[in-house]
Amino acid sequence: MQVGRSFWIAGLGLAVAGAAGCASTYNDRGVSDDSITAQIESNIAHDPNIALAGDSHVDIKTQGGRVELTGSVPSERDRREAAEVAARVPGVARVDNDIDVRG
Repeated sequence: MQVGRSFWIAGLGLAVAGAAGCASTYNDRGVSDDSITAQIESNIAHDPNIALAGDSHVDIKTQGGRVELTGSVPSERDRREAAEVAARVPGVARVDNDIDVRG
């Protein structure tokens, strides 16, 4: 099963769009895809090194510990930082960074 979440930051507000699927799967490290996705979402939203404003957003999908990042950010630095933040989350086996830079 694949778990995904999207979030957008507009001004000072954070809107969280729901997760796909209804049951969590666990990877070989015993960590659920739901918890990986939630932790990445929180870490990116609170990381002072990632500038999300206007229509910038990061979409996160996790399956078996493999994380796919999509969406758009203002700079290459933001794109790299999002992938680094995701890779540091326990249970992440791999990060595919498909975020677009639209600065």
